[in-house]
Amino acid sequence: MLQTLRPKMNQKGFTLIELMIVIAIIGILAAIAIPQFATYRVRANNTKASTAAGISKSSEAALNQDVGLYGGTDFNTLVTGANVPGIGAPQYADQSALVAATPGNDGVRVSALNAFTNAESAVGFSVPAGVSLQVDANPAGDAYIAVAEPWRGIRAYAVDSDTENTMYFVQNEAFNGDALNNFSCTWPNLPLPGQDQFDGGATAGNGDPNPNWALLQ
Repeated sequence: MLQTLRPKMNQKGFTLIELMIVIAIIGILAAIAIPQFATYRVRANNTKASTAAGISKSSEAALNQDVGLYGGTDFNTLVTGANVPGIGAPQYADQSALVAATPGNDGVRVSALNAFTNAESAVGFSVPAGVSLQVDANPAGDAYIAVAEPWRGIRAYAVDSDTENTMYFVQNEAFNGDALNNFSCTWPNLPLPGQDQFDGGATAGNGDPNPNWALLQ
């Protein structure tokens, strides 16, 4: 005898209303999470730039201890061919970090040649990925400034040899997404000994709504 096929009455599934509620909840969570993620990414990029500025300050201190001078940034071996103090070459870390110079291997460094003792020295340090960094010294080598700006960040950071344990910043939403090889912030004049080139907030920096460099608290 053939059995009559009967539909199972206990099958369960989601109703259209339930699916719509789940989709709405996912949409709300995404609307909250995506802006927060973008904010965290910008903040992380800013932090990389501030770290690079701080590392350059420590490197200049080590260089000054060796030869009594400050130097500018370039990309070369640790000691050979050290530069006289002066305007440094910008260092752009694109998709990966720039390595620190070592003996026999090119990398980022600050370097100087003491004209009186003919001693040369260089201190290598790395630059995080997505950061533009430049360190300038004056011709006498007794003062320097360093500026670091992140790609896809909104703040640039700066240090001055005449201000100990101090960092400056300038902020502008328009900085976000700028190319690595083009600093968006405005630089002060060439560093001079005994003068704070950023002047505690009186120096133009291309910020918005606050146009000047400000002391980082």
